[in-house]
Amino acid sequence: MNARLAMYLEALRRALGSHPSADRIVAEAEDHLLESMRQLHQAGHDDDGAVTEAVARWGAPEVVANRFAAVSLPPALWLRGTRLLLLLFAGVNAALASFAALFQVFRLGQGEEAWPWVLSQMGFSGVIVAIAAVTLVAARRSRSRLTAWLLLGGITLVALGSMAGVRAYHVGETSGDFEYYLFLVTASQVAQGGLAILWVWGSSRTPRLPLGHPIDL
Repeated sequence: MNARLAMYLEALRRALGSHPSADRIVAEAEDHLLESMRQLHQAGHDDDGAVTEAVARWGAPEVVANRFAAVSLPPALWLRGTRLLLLLFAGVNAALASFAALFQVFRLGQGEEAWPWVLSQMGFSGVIVAIAAVTLVAARRSRSRLTAWLLLGGITLVALGSMAGVRAYHVGETSGDFEYYLFLVTASQVAQGGLAILWVWGSSRTPRLPLGHPIDL
């Protein structure tokens, strides 16, 4: 590593003091500064010129550290906990949707269901699995380009889960046979959607690194 860059990162680490995400912030800063230097090298700058320009874009270590001074441990833990719950619900819902799809194929083979119904249910299961896949990728890093898709997926899950829950309630009220597991499944989907929306909102409110990327708390 360039000696001047190492000195800058060390100064940034000292300026951050006891910040709970200090090590992560410094690691993110190093990644982005190295990328900036690489681009400057391609533009014709020598090593010293690239370091000088890259650091100048970021500003003094104290200035950068002040941008994160408002981030305390409770918000960081809150966002981290939300992400863990989101990933948990995404995994559970993906497993349930996959099982439901296989079960519909089995019932089709037994002649208990017609193709149109099975295809509609498999399509619904496919949407749930796809949203879960986006969630598992996007929620790992708050700067992911899939964040917008995660938000859309969250809204979709809340809508689909709510409609499925209302439909299950009306069917049960009419037949007198409530299938309570359906309420649990739809509640899990709504929970995942709500957590996705909450996590995207929380991530958007975290301080941003000078190059425009939110720090991954």
